Order: sequence, then C-alpha cells, then structure tokens
Amino acid sequence: MMKKTAVFFLALVLAGTLSAQDDDFDAFRRRMQSEYSAFRNKAQQDYNDFRKKANEDYARFMERTWEEMRVFKGEEPPRKPKPIRQPVAVPDRMPPSEPVPLPTPEVVPLPERVPPPAIAPDEMIDELPMPEPQDPTVGMTFYGKKCDLHIDATRRVVLKAVNEKAAAQAWKELSDGRYDALLRDCLSLCSSMQLGDWGYMELTRQAAIVAMGKAGDEATLLQAWLLSQSGIELRLAKANGHFVLLMVFEEDIYRYSFIRKSNRRFYILDNKNDGKVQVCDMAFPKTHTATLRLQQLPLLPVNNNAQRPFAAKHFATMKADVSVNNNLMSFFDNYPQSNSYNYYVNASLSDNVKQQLYPALRQRLEGKSKKKQVQMLLDFVQTSFDYKTDQEQFGRERSFFGDESFFHPYNDCEDRSILFSILVRELVGLDVVLLVLPHHMATAVCFDSEVPGSYYMVDGRRFTVCDPTYIGAGIGESMSQYKDIKARIVML
Repeated sequence: MMKKTAVFFLALVLAGTLSAQDDDFDAFRRRMQSEYSAFRNKAQQDYNDFRKKANEDYARFMERTWEEMRVFKGEEPPRKPKPIRQPVAVPDRMPPSEPVPLPTPEVVPLPERVPPPAIAPDEMIDELPMPEPQDPTVGMTFYGKKCDLHIDATRRVVLKAVNEKAAAQAWKELSDGRYDALLRDCLSLCSSMQLGDWGYMELTRQAAIVAMGKAGDEATLLQAWLLSQSGIELRLAKANGHFVLLMVFEEDIYRYSFIRKSNRRFYILDNKNDGKVQVCDMAFPKTHTATLRLQQLPLLPVNNNAQRPFAAKHFATMKADVSVNNNLMSFFDNYPQSNSYNYYVNASLSDNVKQQLYPALRQRLEGKSKKKQVQMLLDFVQTSFDYKTDQEQFGRERSFFGDESFFHPYNDCEDRSILFSILVRELVGLDVVLLVLPHHMATAVCFDSEVPGSYYMVDGRRFTVCDPTYIGAGIGESMSQYKDIKARIVML
C-alpha cells in the first residue's frame, strides 16, 4: 500500500504541476486531497473486504471434520564427532609453495530466493485502523523491549469446547475487529525490531497469552489468527484435548515434532505431541512459507555483559574488547537449530558487536594485502577463542550466530567457520564458502590473485582452504586427513 500510495501521490503532484498554472492553488490542493482520500478509502475497503471474506471462508472450513495425521518425532542434529582438543599445525612443517587442487567437491547451492509476501507487512499496517488514545493497553516485555499492546480484557474470546464448531465460532469472534489494534501492534513491533518470521511467531505467542490472561486454547487460537492475518502460513490442529499450532518453514528444523503434508513439514510449535493429531488442513489465503533466515539481526534493547578481551597469538595488535547484548543471547537461545548454515553467516554480526570489533580490526588490517588481511583474521579466529565441542559445552549439537562466539566461554569448528566467513566477507571483501568435512567444518576463500596451497574449484573459481580451527595453519593448509576427502561446499 505504501508504494501504491507514493505512486498515486506522485502522479497527482505531476498532474497538479501542469494544471496549477490555470487553477486556483487552494482549489487544486482540495481536489488533490479529495482524490487521495478516495483512493485510500478504496484501498482500505478492498483490504477489509478481502479479510472479511477470507475469515468467513476459514471459519466455515473449520466446522468440517479435521483430518487425522501422523506425528513424526523431531530429529536430533547429527552427532558429528569432532576433535576433543583443537588441532595444532606442526611448527616445523613446510608451508605450501604452489596451488594444490583437491577432489571435486559436492556443492550445496544457495537457497532459492524467498518470494515476497502477497501483502507486505507495511501494507497491512497501513490498512488497519489506528487505535484511539483512550483505548486500553496492557504492558508486556519482549526480550527487554517494553511494549504497550492495545488489548481490551473485557472482550476476551472464550471457548466453549475444544472442537471444530467451537473453534469456528471463536474464529468469527476473533475476526470481528476487537483484535485489529493488537494485530497492528504486533506487525509494527515486528517491523521496528526486525524480528523475522521466528521472532514474530514468538512475539504473537506471548502477546496472545497476555491478551487472554493465560496460556491455553484461547491463546493458541488468537496466535493462529494473528499469524494468518499477518500473511504467515500455518495449520491449526487438535491433540490430546487441546489446540496446537503448526508452521511450515523453508528450512528443516531439528528437535521439533512435525507432520508431513505434500512433501512439506509442518512443525508442532509446542513440541509436546506424538502419535496423531487432527488437522484443519486449509491455508489462509495470501500467506507465505516462513523462513529462519534473518536479513539482519533483531534490534533489541542493549543490555551488555562485561567486556571480554580477544587477541590473536601471532599478530599481537589484532585484539579488541567485546561485550555482547544479553537480550540478543536470550533470543538466540530460543532460536531453532537447522542444517542451513548459510543463514548463520548471512545474518552477520550485530551493530553492537561491530562497533566494538570492526574499528580495532580495520586499523590493524589497513594497508595490508588481501592475503595478509585474511592471514591475520585467520590467526585471530584460531587463537582468540577457547575450544570445546558442543557435546562438552552443551551436551548437544548447536551452531552459533556470530555474536554468540563472543558470549559463550567456548566455540568449535562450525562456530569459528561461521565467524571467520563473516569477518572475511565484511572486512576484506572476498567471497567465502563453508567446507563440510567428516567430523569437521572449515572454510575456503576466493582470492583475487593466485595463492599457494590446497584449493577447490567451484563454478570455475578457485577457493583456497582456510581452516579457522587448525591452530597455526596458514592459508592453503588443510589437515592431512582431509586432503583426499570429497568436501561438501556450502555457498554463501
């Protein structure tokens, strides 16, 4: 709606520029305002008509018998035995003197671009009514952010039973306008806080509990209503005498139970069900599949922990003191684990960490060749962090977003590869890929000139191995056990 409004307004201004020469300016301005108002009213009416019909159709479908489907237990991330101790390069080894090709790798292509939603969130916000100053609000804190939500506790929807007919009746009541202001609040918070689909799912869950006064079936239905009105695909289901919410994602998610529908996995968000569920198998119109990808990290209130020093061993000037936002760490603690490693890299680092880290590193890298810059960053990641496997630190597999390496006391090969990839891409400007090897992960960098050492050819480009876990190893040095191994390459 915002783009359409801007185009319409521009057209009126251009037309007015020509006509204002002959017309009285005040008359022209009144005409322009009248035409714009008519345009906005028409757009809002179209949107309201769409929502009214969609919700009526959805409520009618809910009254039908729901389909019974089998629940599959959530999968654990594959346990990848990693070195118990961080590997160290032999001090008196001979560094590579010429390029050495490695076996042709298996390449994991970039994920397909997620199509934009049929109705953009900003357009939805534009079409929803503005709350009145006297409208009641309820306070809520979401990852440190204090929110005032427009909720009228006297008009709560109350379920009479947990069945199809009661769900349909409740959906009609949810759609009568009493929660439109709450929907606008949630959409606005999602946009301003850059929450992404998973963060928005968490926000609506908490908002629904606050709106209903407690967790339960009414809150689950309200969350389903908020998400569907926001353009996110879901399914509502019944299990063990309660309503549950199922969402489908572009990525595979570990540890969450799911149902299979048309070769897609719908994950049960309360993750407490097994056996079978009864599913209301209808998609709300103009919804999109959710994704775990974050175009940027969430903007949460900064509540930094104490600064920690990080310093490279062989390049003493490569050092910085970094503190991390505890609110963001809590957000990551609740984020699902996935094998889509590229979304960890593409999310980058928070501005909070960049402002502490990047000026210090850029000052040391300035004036050096790109090869030297990569070597300095490689040593920084190899030697600034203490090493421990996920099993030792958490008792389970877990990959870090970049900021998390500066928060937790230890990290492992996956976490270092993710962080190193971010630093090289953003501080040096070179392309990087992740190397998934048996029991290990490393990286490879595409230099703008030929460098000696082990490399992989990917789409006609040479990516030279850089292992941020192999202490003391330079550019092009691969651990001996992987020199004849076919790697799986993750494009970024």
